Amino acid sequence: MINSISDPFFVKDRQHRWVIVNDSYCDFVGHSQQELIGKSDYDFFPQAEADIFWDKDELIFTTNILDENLDIFADAQGIDHLLCTKKSCFEDEAGNKFLVGSIRDITSYKQADEVFSVSSKLSNITETTEIIDNSRALPKGLEELRQQNKEPDFSRYPENLSLNLSPCRRETLNFPPSLQGKGARGLGQSLPFPHDVKSQNKELVIAYQTVQSEGQRYHDLVNSHLVKDSQQQAVLVEYEQTEQDLHRTNAVLQAQQEAAIDAILIVDENRQVTSYNQKFCQLWQIPPQIIQTNNDRQLLGWVLDQLVNPEEFLSKVEYLYQHPQQTSRDEILLKSGKIFDRYSAPVTRKQGEVEDCYGRIWYFRDVTEYKQAEAQLKASQQRLALLIQQTPLAIIEWNTNFQIQTWNRAAEKIFGHSTEEMLGNCFEIIIPENSRKDANQLITTFLTQQGGSFSVNDNVTKDGKTIVCEWYNNPLVDPNGQVIGVASMVLDITERQRAKEALLRSQEQLRQQTQELQQALDKLQRTQIQLVQSEKMSSLGQLVAGVAHEINNPVNFVYGNLSPANQYMEDLLSLLQLYQKYYPQPVPEIQDFVEFIELDFLKLDLPQIFNSMKVGADRIRDIVLSLRTFSRLDEAEMKAVDIHEGIDSTLMILQNRFKANDQYPKIEVIKEYDKLPLVECYAGQLNQVFLNILTNAIDVLEQGVGSGEWGEDPHLCSQLRSPQFLPMPKIRIRTQLSKQNQVTIRIADNGLGIREDVQKQIFDPFFTTKPIGKGTGMGLAISYQIITERHSGSLQCISQLGKGAEFVIKIPLNQGRSR
Repeated sequence: MINSISDPFFVKDRQHRWVIVNDSYCDFVGHSQQELIGKSDYDFFPQAEADIFWDKDELIFTTNILDENLDIFADAQGIDHLLCTKKSCFEDEAGNKFLVGSIRDITSYKQADEVFSVSSKLSNITETTEIIDNSRALPKGLEELRQQNKEPDFSRYPENLSLNLSPCRRETLNFPPSLQGKGARGLGQSLPFPHDVKSQNKELVIAYQTVQSEGQRYHDLVNSHLVKDSQQQAVLVEYEQTEQDLHRTNAVLQAQQEAAIDAILIVDENRQVTSYNQKFCQLWQIPPQIIQTNNDRQLLGWVLDQLVNPEEFLSKVEYLYQHPQQTSRDEILLKSGKIFDRYSAPVTRKQGEVEDCYGRIWYFRDVTEYKQAEAQLKASQQRLALLIQQTPLAIIEWNTNFQIQTWNRAAEKIFGHSTEEMLGNCFEIIIPENSRKDANQLITTFLTQQGGSFSVNDNVTKDGKTIVCEWYNNPLVDPNGQVIGVASMVLDITERQRAKEALLRSQEQLRQQTQELQQALDKLQRTQIQLVQSEKMSSLGQLVAGVAHEINNPVNFVYGNLSPANQYMEDLLSLLQLYQKYYPQPVPEIQDFVEFIELDFLKLDLPQIFNSMKVGADRIRDIVLSLRTFSRLDEAEMKAVDIHEGIDSTLMILQNRFKANDQYPKIEVIKEYDKLPLVECYAGQLNQVFLNILTNAIDVLEQGVGSGEWGEDPHLCSQLRSPQFLPMPKIRIRTQLSKQNQVTIRIADNGLGIREDVQKQIFDPFFTTKPIGKGTGMGLAISYQIITERHSGSLQCISQLGKGAEFVIKIPLNQGRSR
C-alpha cells in the first residue's frame, strides 16, 4: 500500500536504519529496497553528510517535535534537488520509536519562482518605462511631433545605427528616400521635425529588426517604440532579450507544471491568478468559467464550498497573504472524505539585502491513499506491538553479537528478568552452564542459515530454577542476504513436559499392563483352544475307539467262524463228491434239484465266497487298527512311534475324500517315505496336525476344480478347463531324516497357491479364508502350537500363487535333547 504513495516515503528504527521504504523513495535515491533495508545513512553518504542527517534525526527522536525543512540533495545522477522533508516520531505500544518521513521534490517549484521573478522584472521594466507608441502607431506619433514643431535627438546613438526601410514602410512612414541608409545621428537634420524634443523630456528610441523583402535586407520599425528611459536603446534591447528568455522559460515552466503530479496554482502579489496546471482544475473540479477569470477570490470561494473547515482554510490563506515571506504546509479535509496536502511558498527575488515578493505558489496533492496507508501502517504497528506484548510467547530479538534488543512481557514472566535488566545483555544469562557449549554451536548455525529452526532447551530463570522451553528461531536477513540478527519465540513447556513425562510413564505402565493382559488373553485363548480341541479329539477318539470296538467284536466273531465254516464247506463238498461217485444215477427228483441249484457252479463259487469274506474281514480289522492308531487313547504321553503309521492312519480316515465322485475327480496321493527311526512325540496330537493340513489341501484342490485353475498351469485358456484337460489333483507327502537329528515332513499340493498377505496370517487364531460355516480358523493355529510348543519344532508354509502350497514340519527325533 505504501507504494501507492507518490512521494518518497520511509521509516527508520531507533538505530537510524531504514525498515520501510516505498518504490518512490528507492527511485529517488537510486537504490533498491533490498539495498536499503537494515542500512543507515553512513552506508551511502559521506561521513560529514551522514553526521548531519544523523543529528537531525536524533533530535526528532529525542524531542518528538515535527520537523519540516528544505535541503539540497544530489541524486544518483549527481543532479541537485531542492527537497521539502517532513519527519515525525512515532512510538508503538511497546515503547519502540520510529521516525516516519516523507519527501517532496520542489525543484520545479523553485524554478517556477525564478521564472516568476523574471516575469516580474520584465513587468517592472515596462512599468518604469513610459511607452508613447509602437511601430503601428509610429506615424501618428511622428505627426504629433510635427504638430508640436519638435525634432527628436539621435545624437546619443551609435555611429553604425542606420535606418534602412522597405519601400512599403517608407511609404507608410512618409519618409523621403534621402533618409534611406543614413545613420541615426543624422536623422535629426534630415527629418522635417522641430528640433526641441528635449523640452518635452521625451526621446525617440528606434529598435529595428532585419526583414527580407524582394531579395533586399531592410531594418524595419515593427518593434520600434517611443519610450521615456535614461538608458534609451540599451533598455529596449534588454527588454527584447528578456522577453525572448521569458517565452522560452514560460514554455519550460508550463511543461513542468503539466508534468507535475501536484496541482499547481500561481498567484501574483495582487492575488490575480497568473498560472495553473490542468491537475489543479481536475483536483478541485473547477469549472472553466471560474478558472478563466484568473480571480483568486472566485477560486477561493469554489474551494471553500468543498471543505469541512472552510473558516480554518480561509484564515490560513489570509494569514499567508498578510505574511508573504511565510512558507506553509498542512493538510485539509474535504467533505467527500478526501485529504489534500497543501504547500505554499512565496515567489521572491533578492536584490542585495532586500527581498521582493511577487506572489505565492500553491501546491495541492491528494494524499487520501497515503493517509489511509499511514493509518493502516500505524494500526498494523500498534496491533503488532500489542500482539508482542499480549502474546503468551516470549518475543526476543538478538543482534549478531547475541545481545538482546527486544524483550516483551511474556519473556519477563517466563524468565523473571525485566526488560531494563535484559536489554543489551547476552544470552548466557538464561542458559544453564552445562548447555552453553551447545548454545554456542546453535548460535553459529543461526548466523549462517537462511531458514528457521525449532529446538527444546533447558533454561534458567532469575531465581535459578530450571525450566524447559520451546524455541522457534529465525534469522533476520537484510536484502543483501546478510544475517543482522535473530528473532526468537519462546514458550515455557515445563508443566507440559512434566505432564508429558507423567503421561509417558502412564502409557508405559498401561502398555505393559495391556501387553500382560494380551499375553494372558492369548494364553487363555490357546488354553481354551487346546481344551476345546483336546475335548473334541478326546470325544473323537472315544467315538473312534467305541466304533472300532463295536466293529471289532462282530468282525472277530465272523473272522473266528470263517475257518470252521470253510472247513465244513469243504467237508460237505467232499461228501457230495463221494455221493456222486458211488451214486452216479440219483433218483429223478434229486436230479431235477441238482439242475435247479446249478450244483456244478455252486461247487466252484462257494469257496470263492468264503475267500472274499475272509478278505473283507481282514480289511475291517485293518480299518479298526487304523482307527485305534489315530485315536491313540492309550498313548496320551510322549513316546517313540512310527511317523509313517500316523500318516497312513490319517490317510485311511480321509480315504473317502480322495475318491472320485460326480463333482470332483480322484485326488492322487503320492507317498515318498524315507527310512525313519522311531520319533518321540505326542502321537495323537501329531496325527491331528496331519489331519488339519491334509484336510486343507483337499479343500484347496476341490476349490481349484471349481475355478478351473491349477498350480501347474494357471494360464490355461477357457476351452482347456474342462476336467478331461485339467491335470490330476495331487497331494505329495515326503519324509526325510536330516543331519540335525530332525525329521522333516513335507505335505504339498498342486492347488491355487496362497497369497503373500494371507501367508502372514495363516497361523493366527480364528483366521480363515473359507466361507462362513466351513471353517473356524483354528485348525492351523492349533497345528502351529502343537508343533512349536509341544514338540519344539517348526511349521512353515511355502507358497506362490499358481504354483501350489507346501507345509514343512520339522520336529526333533528326541524331545529330551531339544529341551
